[in-house]
Amino acid sequence: MRLLSSLTRGGRFVVLVSAVVVAGLAVLATGALAANPTVNRFSDSGTFTNDDFCGTGATVDGTFTVQGTEWLTPNQADYRNTSHGADTYTNPTNGKTVVINFAGPYTVTIVSFNPDGGWTELDTHEGLTEQIKAPQGPVLLQDVGYIQFLVTRDADGNILSSQIVIAKGPHPDAESGGTASCDVITSALGL
Repeated sequence: MRLLSSLTRGGRFVVLVSAVVVAGLAVLATGALAANPTVNRFSDSGTFTNDDFCGTGATVDGTFTVQGTEWLTPNQADYRNTSHGADTYTNPTNGKTVVINFAGPYTVTIVSFNPDGGWTELDTHEGLTEQIKAPQGPVLLQDVGYIQFLVTRDADGNILSSQIVIAKGPHPDAESGGTASCDVITSALGL
């Protein structure tokens, strides 16, 4: 599950998805529902440093790439995208590296708006939510299949709570609340 596991990966994906969802919901709030969906193709890449990776106090350097298509006025959802990408984490002290791949569709359906300006949404992920592996090495952890989360956000789009509603397929990281990915990655990086 990209959403929860990405919190352990430095929050890059969460920030991207949250910004896109908030922007998409702003479009919906202005009454911009049209017969044809608003489509946006996106691509992003970059680098980052996490100075306290998974609470270890260790610094990890990273790169990310993501490409996809989003529908800001989709049928049967308030936001939808299909994306694929990879995050690479490197321990700068020993050069060990881990790659996290993801691919698949993601939808958000608003369940309710809260009096404080926040909202509750149903997030659905399908496909390869995350695959953690060593470069040219074995798969260390994988969440794949179908999973839904009931997510409550504040008025700024920050996640206040998240719970799994449906999980079909192995989702060991999602079911651990993101701790499984931290355990696997910190071990593989020698932290």
